[in-house]
Amino acid sequence: ALGVLQSIVMVKDLSNRFLILTILITAFILLMISALPYVISTLLPDVFTALPLLIALIILFTPKLGKIKLGILSVCYVFFALTHMSNVASLSLLFFLLFFVRILFKITLIEYRKLWFISILTLALWIILPFLNLLFGYGFKSTKSTHIFIIATLIDNGLLKDYLNTQEDAKAFNIYKYKDSIPESGGDFMWSDKSILYKTGGWQANENEYNAIIKNIIFSKQYFFRWIKICTINTGKQLLENGFGADYQPYNEGSPPRGMIKWHFKEELFSYDESGQNKGRLGFDFSEKSNTQNTIIILFILVLSCGFILQGMTSPILVMSLVTFFFILCNAAVTATFSCIGERYNSRVTWVIIFFGINYLINFGIKVISTYRRK
Repeated sequence: ALGVLQSIVMVKDLSNRFLILTILITAFILLMISALPYVISTLLPDVFTALPLLIALIILFTPKLGKIKLGILSVCYVFFALTHMSNVASLSLLFFLLFFVRILFKITLIEYRKLWFISILTLALWIILPFLNLLFGYGFKSTKSTHIFIIATLIDNGLLKDYLNTQEDAKAFNIYKYKDSIPESGGDFMWSDKSILYKTGGWQANENEYNAIIKNIIFSKQYFFRWIKICTINTGKQLLENGFGADYQPYNEGSPPRGMIKWHFKEELFSYDESGQNKGRLGFDFSEKSNTQNTIIILFILVLSCGFILQGMTSPILVMSLVTFFFILCNAAVTATFSCIGERYNSRVTWVIIFFGINYLINFGIKVISTYRRK
């Protein structure tokens, strides 16, 4: 995906040999200074988050895209988008936002025909996802766990405790009996085997009750604007959380990974318990790399901003960078609102800024050299 994008955004008079060289240089720099190698080496669906964005950019900005290639890209887009519920929500918000930006700034590089195509494909995800869940016996719903993550978020921002302690209608819910035992952290609420969540039946048993509580909090006059304010602040905080590699602590007895391995892969439990990570022998510290990456990202944001001042919306690289900025914002808003604030949610997509920053500098340098040679 990065290679295809690079062939689109680089100047047209480059030889194939030089194009391949620039792709390799870009990949090497990304592996050395960005969170990309950490993201692709972690057993989480975060590895797929940036891919639907890159595929969407290929569809939007490729001048001539055949039907076969478009079909293959569309299938890949759907598959990668469906690997995490936040991808679907973030992409939907992104293309809703892009229509306003396209109309407001009259960005001719983004064709309405292609924008409509990728937007309809994104809306189709909301139908495909429930059908897949129905196929696997989870019912016709987008996800079976949204209510748990939102309740955990309401615990983190204090709204759930406030609701249970002050509202009369809260007494009708089973969780009210445990209001003094609610943990301070939404993470502890979801993952600790001593949590009240499991005392009251677990994830699915509480679905109807938790959905009713969420509705009473989010859509009430008393809490709605407080919730919006908290979500806005948390989105800003999420955008500033961009480190990586800091979560290599042991996951021993009582942790979610060990519980899943004990449940599904019991024969692997000994190897898991004896691993360097769970014995505390790794000692990885990625704080220096995180600081380096964040410094580079800030520099490239300044470089790309200067490019906008000089060239406006006439450069494909700059318009792609703008779309990427919007996606990072949408991703931060979705994860901070419906899940929690965490470094991995941001670093799984911010490395794309480095990609476009490198390409803009290479492109700019080639154009300067070409102009100098002509003179």
